[in-house]
Amino acid sequence: MIFPAVAPGVLSLLLMLSACSSRQDKALYESRVVVPGTRHAESVPRPVKSRAQHDEINLPSSSVRIEQKPPQPKQHNSQASDSVMSQHKQQQQTETANQAEQIKQSVMAKMEKSSESHTFLPDAELRWKWPVKGKVVQSYRPADPARRGILISGAEGEGISATESGEVVYSADGLAGYGQLIIIKHNKNYLSVYAHNRKRLVTEGEWVARGVQIATMGLSSGKAVLHFEIRHNGDPQSPLKYLGNGF
Repeated sequence: MIFPAVAPGVLSLLLMLSACSSRQDKALYESRVVVPGTRHAESVPRPVKSRAQHDEINLPSSSVRIEQKPPQPKQHNSQASDSVMSQHKQQQQTETANQAEQIKQSVMAKMEKSSESHTFLPDAELRWKWPVKGKVVQSYRPADPARRGILISGAEGEGISATESGEVVYSADGLAGYGQLIIIKHNKNYLSVYAHNRKRLVTEGEWVARGVQIATMGLSSGKAVLHFEIRHNGDPQSPLKYLGNGF
């Protein structure tokens, strides 16, 4: 059999088309093949792959891996925690200040009333006695609200006595941070304060003599101590200025 002669350029194109038709990943568009010597271009249709087939070819599922990261634990926000603690502390201080103001108003009212029923010593005749024998374990610092008196160590249950004669104007546990509290009025200018008692032995309105037991020593932060204050016109004073060195 004799085959008609084919121009070299046409042969090359036919070979290329034959090779392309055998491949699975054909082009996604139609190419037009122009045969030399013909008047019109011959269209050679190329199968167009669908979008899904295109995605399968270019993004095979086996080559795409979606990594799911485990949820990260929430980090502790120290600044937020500090802010909450600070707000809680301020709230406690505000509540304590409000309680102290209420007690102060109550004591002042009772002091005015007591002046009518008792005869108090003038300032010059007051003789201050140590309320308990012990060591001063915390000194007086007026700028520190927690140190407006002194802490005297002792034994739990030990007797606490009145530093000078006077009328009990407060005996309760309504002031946060002071525990069982007793306040004695000595005259219109002076008060003495006894805090952290285990047991109170006197009641409001009662008159007590100098040296009479008014309470027993309790605990503060796990230690047996008495918080003791002397106040002049409501202002805290250094107790050591009045008590001296002897018991």
